[in-house]
Amino acid sequence: VHCCCLNGADKTILQLLASQVGFAESITEVDSFGRTPLHYACEWNVTADVVHIMIEGNPEIVQVEDEFGMTPLHLAAAKQCTTVVDVLCYVNSFALKVK
Repeated sequence: VHCCCLNGADKTILQLLASQVGFAESITEVDSFGRTPLHYACEWNVTADVVHIMIEGNPEIVQVEDEFGMTPLHLAAAKQCTTVVDVLCYVNSFALKVK
């Protein structure tokens, strides 16, 4: 899932992955930087639909901080991915409380 998000996965690809056993676990896996696939999706400005699919798989991933203390919301805001920021803010108000 990390690779898909790094390469701009679209809704169809994520829906296919989401239908597979183990998807919820795979989207919570962190890489060597402590980032989940959602971190990369937010950084690379994927569509809001892709973000929704990942959040539906495991809503807690919006709260994960990488080794630099960055959440997916931080990355989306830094890249000015406004639609993704809107989704993250709507889905989980906790993300708004992270400094």
